[in-house]
Amino acid sequence: MNSWLLPSFTTSQLQAITAKEGDTLVFAGAGSGKTSALVERVLYMLLNEPEMSMERMLLVTFTEAAAEQMKARIGKRLQDCLQGPLTTSERRKILLALRQLPYAQISTLHAFCNEVVKKNFLLLGISPDVRLMDEAEQRYVWHQTANVVVEDQLQNPAVQLLIESLGLQAEKLAEVLMDLYRLAVSQPEPIAWLTRIQEQFAAGEQLVDEPWFKDFFQWVADGVEEAGIYLRKACDLASMDESLQRYHDSLEQMLLLWPSLSKALADRKIEDVSASIEEMLNRTGRPAVRGSAPYIEEIKLLRNEAMSLLKNRLELLKRGSIALHSDLMILKPAVDQLIDLTKLYAERLWKEKLILNVLDFHDLEQLAYQVLSRSDTAERHLLQEQFIAVFIDEYQDTSPIQNQILQAIRRPDGNLFMVGDIKQSIYRFRMAEPSLFLEAFTEMRRDRPSSVVYLQENFRSRVEVVEFVNWLFRHLFQEDTVGFVYDEQAEMRAAGQYPDGQGSVEIHLIENTHQPEDREADQDDEEGSADWQDLLNFEKEAHYVAWQIAAMIGKIPGQMPYKVWDGEQQQLRTALASDVAILLRSPKGRTGALVDALFKYGIAAQSDEQESQKTGLEIVWLHALMAVLVNARREFDLAVLLKSPFVRLQDQQLAEIRTLPFRHLTEAVRLAASAQELPDGSLISEQTRSDLRRFLSQLQSWRHALKERPFSNVLRQIVAETNYLEYVLGMPDGTFRAQQVEAFLKRADKFVEGHADHLSDFLAVEERLQGMASPSVTQIGEGENNAVRILSIHKSKGLEFPIVWIAGLGSGFNRKDLKRSLFLHRHYGIGPQMRDILSMQRWKTAVHLAMEHREEAEMMAEEARILYVAMTRAKEHLRISGYLPKSENRIAELLLQSESSSFSAAFRHAANMGEWFLLAFCRTAPLRNLVESQLEQSGEAKSMQWENFRVKVIPQSSLESMFVHQIEEKGKNSNPSLRLKDSESVSDWLHRLKSQFTDRNSLTVRVVESPQSFDFAAKISATELRRLVRQQEQTLSSGRAEQLLAKPIFAMDGTISGRHRGTAFHQVMLHLPFAEKLSEEKLCEVLNNLVAEGKITEDIRLSVDLSSIQQWLNSELATRLRHAEIVLREQPFFGKLSLFSQGTSDVDPFVIIQGVMDVLAKDKRGWFVVDYKTDRVQKQGIQHLLKDYQPQIEVYRRIAQNVVGEDVQAYLYFVDAAVTWEVLPISLEQMLRSVILREDI
Repeated sequence: MNSWLLPSFTTSQLQAITAKEGDTLVFAGAGSGKTSALVERVLYMLLNEPEMSMERMLLVTFTEAAAEQMKARIGKRLQDCLQGPLTTSERRKILLALRQLPYAQISTLHAFCNEVVKKNFLLLGISPDVRLMDEAEQRYVWHQTANVVVEDQLQNPAVQLLIESLGLQAEKLAEVLMDLYRLAVSQPEPIAWLTRIQEQFAAGEQLVDEPWFKDFFQWVADGVEEAGIYLRKACDLASMDESLQRYHDSLEQMLLLWPSLSKALADRKIEDVSASIEEMLNRTGRPAVRGSAPYIEEIKLLRNEAMSLLKNRLELLKRGSIALHSDLMILKPAVDQLIDLTKLYAERLWKEKLILNVLDFHDLEQLAYQVLSRSDTAERHLLQEQFIAVFIDEYQDTSPIQNQILQAIRRPDGNLFMVGDIKQSIYRFRMAEPSLFLEAFTEMRRDRPSSVVYLQENFRSRVEVVEFVNWLFRHLFQEDTVGFVYDEQAEMRAAGQYPDGQGSVEIHLIENTHQPEDREADQDDEEGSADWQDLLNFEKEAHYVAWQIAAMIGKIPGQMPYKVWDGEQQQLRTALASDVAILLRSPKGRTGALVDALFKYGIAAQSDEQESQKTGLEIVWLHALMAVLVNARREFDLAVLLKSPFVRLQDQQLAEIRTLPFRHLTEAVRLAASAQELPDGSLISEQTRSDLRRFLSQLQSWRHALKERPFSNVLRQIVAETNYLEYVLGMPDGTFRAQQVEAFLKRADKFVEGHADHLSDFLAVEERLQGMASPSVTQIGEGENNAVRILSIHKSKGLEFPIVWIAGLGSGFNRKDLKRSLFLHRHYGIGPQMRDILSMQRWKTAVHLAMEHREEAEMMAEEARILYVAMTRAKEHLRISGYLPKSENRIAELLLQSESSSFSAAFRHAANMGEWFLLAFCRTAPLRNLVESQLEQSGEAKSMQWENFRVKVIPQSSLESMFVHQIEEKGKNSNPSLRLKDSESVSDWLHRLKSQFTDRNSLTVRVVESPQSFDFAAKISATELRRLVRQQEQTLSSGRAEQLLAKPIFAMDGTISGRHRGTAFHQVMLHLPFAEKLSEEKLCEVLNNLVAEGKITEDIRLSVDLSSIQQWLNSELATRLRHAEIVLREQPFFGKLSLFSQGTSDVDPFVIIQGVMDVLAKDKRGWFVVDYKTDRVQKQGIQHLLKDYQPQIEVYRRIAQNVVGEDVQAYLYFVDAAVTWEVLPISLEQMLRSVILREDI
């Protein structure tokens, strides 16, 4: 062994370092020291290959930071090597390598491609000074070109057919073109790829010949198999009691047919599968069970779920394979036109780039590949000759085009050194193709001299962390879940040098105990969305996480702080905030909750990414300013601008304007600025008139300036004139916000440099970018050297922390990509839905279902890899937290699925990462008992140690008490000398404060906008107001978020819950035509069409009561709606209601009310609002409910009257009783005060 080799290298690392022949593929597990091995490989080749030098090596990474780090590591290793025993020849080589290192080709793949392109610009027909676009500019150019292409082609009959056949709007078609183009340019030859998928669409003689048929049939088989599991479990339960004999016999009759269904599935014959399912469903009945019987509700639930799965498959299969294949033939012209249009888009986009003299990153790859694959250039052979060795880091993240570029410069006898870990491939959204890694592995093992090395030793994490990660992913990583098996070669082996017995792993499962009321669904509660519930849950989880972290670092009296290993001092020390990282799958909407919670315990926090470019108010205000400069009739933006630092209206002033009798805020602003007394006698204060006149004058001046100067210059002028930066600096985290403003202004400057000076175009780009992550660093709290890191899992890749807390695992997966009407796939091409042009009906085609199944499988596989990356960031202590499922039925379902052969289906259908943990727990007997105990003993704290990890169940009550817990604040007595003086600017005030304080933690800045305040919520929904009236002893506040949580949809007694029934009725009424009365047969047809069109789900159709709908259609209200001039359904609103009548109070406290009206309509008799109530109530009980619902319906009436400017009638329609009741006006102000300010009525 060479004397310079480090003695600490393991056998597998040495195998990688000294590999001789051909290519080398290194499976580098997390924390395996792959970078050290790669650096040592460089050194080994320098000293052992006669012709090797740094100039003869190409080392490719995927980020500039990684390239710089790699170069620095190689330089340090070379310097260290000079201190050891070397021969004269070795010393000479190392000194030469150090001289060559600054110029060595150690770079990103894009930088390498850029070099190839610039050397061959004449061959490629581009300018030598061509400029590379940034991401924002690229999006703009792509969008603009796509829109132009679509607009130019709209009159083309073939394009019209495409739009009608696929049901696309022009704007959506432009997005599809960009998506298809993006997928195409990730392939080595984009146009050839487009042609290939065009030719393969509907190319098979029959359905079974299509390339995606395997995935389609797998979707069928998965549903049937899952149904079989439910039926067998239901049959087993029914056999346990004689009173359930009829149920048992019925289920057994169905299961007797299962062998024939299994054979049909094995033969992959659609008609046979369809016939078997139909025969099975025909044999089932609805056996009656008198009285109560054990397990009856569980049996019904299992049976219904099985029936739903079977019916869902049968509905498609009974059409037959010929009909399913004919769908594709009908769609073939539209698909051909879509691909032709994409080719045209690619051509136009390239011409536009040539005019602008710009390229994007995709162009660098494509142009470099063109050079390397052309026979009329020697570039490929020159590079093969130049680079004796080619190193690729993070090989699992390569795309097809990137892989082909690397293969193009590979020597025929093999010289690639590929390092990666398929378990850590998490960049599918960047077109990374993890299957390329497995394909390379298979090919290398089969065809050519090569080396495959497994780096399994984990030097990062303690044994407790390593063993838990191995335990979990043995369950999750399987061939049919992620495409590979987590076997002995894939698992990690703990090799970290730590003292024994100090690491720990804990999983904290938080109970979600909010049960459903048997009342109507709260359709008008805007916050009732799943995302909003997740955020409210996470706010409480954040307080729990913050408390736990505070205990870990010694901030909680009586709690023993954790110890972590100090590598430099070679001893244990007390954990610090900087030792902790909180990892989130999606930081959006969650980072702030964690920062606030940590702050309450005196813990600083650092976030590595702003949640979005429009998250900060400083950017929101700038966007509103631009929007109003472009179009003053953008109501929302105008309202935001009026409240912003650019105008600075107070709430009272804005309320004066909003009360004016105008439909548009723009008109109200102009009138309020010009007249003190209005036609209706109302008054506008002089201050408001003065402020508005000043604003309108400024607006006119700014718009005039836009005609004369670049808009970026005008924006800077406005910022300066209004002292905007001074205001922003005075806000919390002001320095960072000011940096964001400057970054915004620089984006504007750059946009003007590269494009025509159109503010509207820049605004469009900004609005499209509003959801994109910003790479800035935010520092919140006490100093940057001792702060908890909060970052996304993607941002954490490549990092490590002594303590890692993965939070929010109960938050649902983002499945919006699975709801597409058109799928795109690298191998399968295009998967559209079918749309009948005449009937306008839409249904899923076989290819659409196949791609949906494939997309779900690939998406969930990547989510599992993301979880693996997160867990392997931990060095010593790993904590994981998330909410348990809300429904006990869901827990029971997971218990059932975990013990069956349908684990892969359960894996794919999991609602969140937390359910994966439950599935794994359910496969281990003691942990399974813990999960089962949740069905019977919820509300209790539970804890179980298993092997090297602990599972805790946290009752909701623990979080509630923690959520309202407040730590005693420092410096409660404010010093009057520190207040802002009347003559002092915010900037001067902050500088004065800074000079007086050396410890920032002793300083609290509070901004008080009004001398008088009220203790009431700033915003509630109309439904919440009704609840408050009903339960006056409760206090609504922003700190009691649990009162607003929606309840889960399941029935404790086996019947459909009030919420579910209400949801079903409201969903149907949203889409049901009112034009005519419908017979039962016609109504069924309409509902089936709504399901086919995707407007309601099958579950909704089965849950709704047909007789209730027919009774409604026969009602007087329905008759009025049939003849109404205007009918608005599910009309959302957001308005302000005062707590006092006008003129009865010196101040104007108010609440913001929001909600959704079921129906707002106008007929000959005037305007009226209708609210459906699905409470189970008889006619004699309605009077009792009226008082309950009066506040809610009065809010609807009041808001509607403010909007339409006329009297509005209000009606409640009680669905169960088929009764219409007109609700008369009440004193809403008095009622608001009674429940919010605690006044007696």
